Amino acid sequence: PVPTGAGRGGRDPALSPDGQTLYFVQTRPGGTDADIWTSRWDPAAKGWGGAAPLPVVNTLGDERGPRPTADGRGLVFYREARGTGRTSWHLSAFDPDGELSSVVELETPAGGGTHPNPAADGSVMYYASG
Repeated sequence: PVPTGAGRGGRDPALSPDGQTLYFVQTRPGGTDADIWTSRWDPAAKGWGGAAPLPVVNTLGDERGPRPTADGRGLVFYREARGTGRTSWHLSAFDPDGELSSVVELETPAGGGTHPNPAADGSVMYYASG
């Protein structure tokens, strides 16, 4: 099961390439916006540790569809800006300590698209449309 903590949701789960970090989307307790959360595998407990929101990527908009890059050095996700209907894609890279750093907006296809998912070799971005 997805470790949802006290929030609502547990959608869009994705594992890091090493299988040790779980990314997922849920609504913060008392909040209305969707955010990306993470949990680390605890081998001693043989289960997922406590869930925590990712501070670098979450905003007042709705962050969804987290997908780690195949090399484990970045996280791709999309954001829905509240009240605008605008969807944008983003990439956040991991620093040498394994923490997410600044967020860069990626080119989003005309007409939008959700759930961007980079191919293993990084040459193509698959996504949902319509």
